[in-house]
Amino acid sequence: MILSGLIGLVACKEPGVTDREAPVITLNDPVNGEQVAAGDELHLEGLIEDNVELATWNLTIHNNFDGHQHGRLAVTAFSLDRSYPISGRRADIHEHVDIPADATAGPYHLVVKAIDKEGNATSFADDSSKEVEIWITNDEMAEVLFRNSQGSITDHFHVHAGVPIVVAGDINGRGSDLSEVRLEVGTLDISEHSHEGHRLMAEEPFFSKTITIPPGTRTTTLGTLLAGTEIAVSQAQVELLEQQNTPVYLIVRVKDADGNHSRFVAELEF
Repeated sequence: MILSGLIGLVACKEPGVTDREAPVITLNDPVNGEQVAAGDELHLEGLIEDNVELATWNLTIHNNFDGHQHGRLAVTAFSLDRSYPISGRRADIHEHVDIPADATAGPYHLVVKAIDKEGNATSFADDSSKEVEIWITNDEMAEVLFRNSQGSITDHFHVHAGVPIVVAGDINGRGSDLSEVRLEVGTLDISEHSHEGHRLMAEEPFFSKTITIPPGTRTTTLGTLLAGTEIAVSQAQVELLEQQNTPVYLIVRVKDADGNHSRFVAELEF
């Protein structure tokens, strides 16, 4: 029995051998693009492992806005920085984070880091620290209603390769005036475990346009913003995308005068 215990200790860490291995983090939830409403809980679940002994893990959440705010700020950008003690070689992490009811809508970075007993820390250089983008939504952020040729609300448009794309829809500032609208056409990366909203721009878009909205504007339309602008995806591009089974999307990002950011996606069917 004593011999067995000694063997176990040697297996954990040989005398004179320095532990230089950082912990390994597996983050299962949330995934990239996860949406959570202000006032609700964000669920976090994962696993942290180390070759010898864990010490602590850290969770931070901070906004990923562009830093340009316009007008008054009626809501508050949410941030969080917490550390939790852990021990052993393996620790399951399971947290429920309360999102304040007055949190500013928009993209946020969620970061998980860990340190072991020897002080080895995870990092972004080798992807051992984990980061995902989440989106906080609220009832005050602007909304986009995509519309088909009959004026009905839709989440996709029928378009033709090589022909200028015509899209329609309304952009409404619900809590305050509009500030900026960014329009993109491109492919999206959809996570294996994703549901609606778990989507990020996969590469450089085929088309991108950012428009500053005049002060005092509460509503506008896609037609107005795209007037005189030609958007088209070539036949060769469409054929390549079809071979790769990769859909194309129209992504509309909106900022309002209170600092809220919102994002809406419609699929383009060729």
